[in-house]
Amino acid sequence: MKLAKLKETFKNKYVIRIVAGVLIVTLVGTGVSVCDVNAAKASNNVSQTTEQAAEQEEAADETEDMLDEVLNSKVTINEKEIGKEETVYVIADSTGAAEKIIVSDHLINNDNKKTIEDISTLNDITNVKGDETFTQEGKRVVWQADGNDIYYQGTGKEETPVSQEITYYLDGKEISPEELAGKSGKVTIRFDYTNHEKVGDVYVPFMAISGLVLNDGFSNVEVTNGKVIADGNREMVIGYTLPGLKESLKVSDDDFDGDVTIPEYFEVTADVENFSLDMTMTVVMNATNFISVEGADDASSLEEQLNTLTDATSQLQEGSAKLADGVDTLQEKLGEFQSGMNTLADGVSSLQSGAGSLADGATTLNSSAQAISNGIATLDNTLRTPLTDAEKAAYSAQAVASVDANFAAGTDTYNMIYNAAKQSFADAMNGSAGTITASLATDASGNPTALYQALFAVVSEQAFVQNAPAMGLDVTTLSVAEYQNYLNGFRASNQAAIHEQVMASIGAIASGVTSGIAAQGADTTAASVVGACRSASEQAAATALVTGIETTKSSIAASIEATQANGYSLVTGAAALSAGTQSLADKVPELVNGVNALNEGAGKLKNGTGAIVDGVGTLGEGAHELADGIVTFNEEGIEKIVNAYNGDIEPLMDRLQAVLDAGEDYQSYTGVADGVNGSVKFIYKTNAIKTEEE
Repeated sequence: MKLAKLKETFKNKYVIRIVAGVLIVTLVGTGVSVCDVNAAKASNNVSQTTEQAAEQEEAADETEDMLDEVLNSKVTINEKEIGKEETVYVIADSTGAAEKIIVSDHLINNDNKKTIEDISTLNDITNVKGDETFTQEGKRVVWQADGNDIYYQGTGKEETPVSQEITYYLDGKEISPEELAGKSGKVTIRFDYTNHEKVGDVYVPFMAISGLVLNDGFSNVEVTNGKVIADGNREMVIGYTLPGLKESLKVSDDDFDGDVTIPEYFEVTADVENFSLDMTMTVVMNATNFISVEGADDASSLEEQLNTLTDATSQLQEGSAKLADGVDTLQEKLGEFQSGMNTLADGVSSLQSGAGSLADGATTLNSSAQAISNGIATLDNTLRTPLTDAEKAAYSAQAVASVDANFAAGTDTYNMIYNAAKQSFADAMNGSAGTITASLATDASGNPTALYQALFAVVSEQAFVQNAPAMGLDVTTLSVAEYQNYLNGFRASNQAAIHEQVMASIGAIASGVTSGIAAQGADTTAASVVGACRSASEQAAATALVTGIETTKSSIAASIEATQANGYSLVTGAAALSAGTQSLADKVPELVNGVNALNEGAGKLKNGTGAIVDGVGTLGEGAHELADGIVTFNEEGIEKIVNAYNGDIEPLMDRLQAVLDAGEDYQSYTGVADGVNGSVKFIYKTNAIKTEEE
């Protein structure tokens, strides 16, 4: 299928737009221009080479500045490490025929080399910016750069890769520019460009951009392959061409859609009074240097996009078939759905009747949870409140009373200590105080006496309580079990010291007994021993009871405040429970209202099931029509597009790639050294057309 036939077949011109878009975006879409900042300076150097050029430059200085500004404002070049920038100035007559070629070169010394090797075919090479020297051997030129960039110019003899021809018409008839000067009428100026640079069977993709400034004698200006730019009292005309590209691609404008063209000429038509033209300026560039990455991606990925489109259409076709099958299944299941809706309506009705009971239960639950929370909070505050001095005194009095009851005359404790002391006293009378001490500490079998054991218990506990702070312990915070464990450990580790203290106490008792024998006798001594033991026991019992109570309170408080795995303690959990039940109670009215609305909606949904059944039937018909339509779309649309690509467009894309490759290889008019990237543009200036009086 030919491209023209393809255009007719596909009314939406999808493929044609793709191809045209790739060509134009790739070669033109990034913007076109000609001169950079150095171009104006270089052009001034060129203008000084001949008297004719100097006169033209002086007369058309403003015109050139305007053209230079417009053309410069549109250049966008890809990032590329360039080693040689070249501007070729072609001084031409009014018909575009070249009269002289001046070349300005800039060798970029990125690595600060001492010498730069260049290739050049120029004559009369002159350093125009510095005093660096060079040696030349044939085309090989070596500059003594000393780390500097090199700016030089010379004259060229080789034909430029693109030639320009300007033809003038007055009222439809061709006329020479000299004869046209001063004439009035409908004037046409046509710019034709011929590409001479070919690689294989394709041309290097040059782009020619022309500009001219019209004076106030021009009116009703029309442009082919360009546009008019208004600038104050003057109008500027810019046109562009792509010479040789159609032949390279083997296409014509008829192969493209709408206003997409590949122009090979530029033409201006206007009504003119007293014709004169200061000059024209044309810039020719290698279009490959201005190709955007996005444009290249468009060209290279077209086949991939078509493959994706084919796969997507196949998936769409498969999916539409599955949709039709699914709708059929849905239709079969609607009977079950309708039965389920009836059950749902009945269930919601029952739910509505139970909502009232739920509201009453939530109120009761809330009040109970608040009572629990308040009670636990009160308990926690009570446990965390320290004992007052009065409470401590009361508990101490209870302990003392208990000890006194145990030491009352006639009790086992009293009799045991009294009799032991009396017996010890009797035994001691037969020996010295040391003997009395030994007999008070150990019995005849060498075992500790009850007196020794009682004093050992009292002395060790008193010593433990006194030394607890030094051990880092606060006995008021210890539980009963912890208190006893630490006391036992203290006794075990300090047994010798406690023994010495107990023995010292017994020795003191023995001495007292000995000294009081005459005055009081054995009964008095025994009663004194019992009194001493009672006093020690009263002190120890009072301390232990208060400590135990405080430890127990602290332990219980810590238990109910301890955070569990769920993140709550008994105290915070009770508070959270109370808050939750309050929230539940607050939301129950909304729930009741919602259940009422749900019941109403369930009734409507039940009544609407019949309409759903009818709608699904219609949906089933539509799903089958969609599946059939996708098959038709794939067969008559997508497959034809893919076939067209494989038949006509893919070869066209191959030729486009060949054009781009040819452009990549052309880097300089005069040549570049190995390993150096070049960039070149050609600037054509024509003579002014004026009467002799002007």
